[in-house]
Amino acid sequence: MLTSRRQLPIDLRKFKRYPLIYQLSVFNYDTNQFIGYLIDISTEGGFLVSESFIPAGIRIKLRLIVPTAEFTSEDYLDIEVETIRANRDINIKYFATGLRFLNI
Repeated sequence: MLTSRRQLPIDLRKFKRYPLIYQLSVFNYDTNQFIGYLIDISTEGGFLVSESFIPAGIRIKLRLIVPTAEFTSEDYLDIEVETIRANRDINIKYFATGLRFLNI
């Protein structure tokens, strides 16, 4: 959707997205196969960039590799997500997938 005045895209998201300083490596929880990188996050979901197309409308359990932090000794976070949109990234070598968090 575009605004009529300046023809800029309108952001229809309910929650503000935050770019990650360190892009998180994302793996399939069940197969341990590398999927791609989580590049931004909100309280409800995230944005995944990968070399493989992941269709919208599927549920998948993911393992995010996180930098070691003072608040936890774990170096990963397991989450269940639903893919809500999938298309080519700005860089056409990659695909962009919108994720909605279901279980963290």
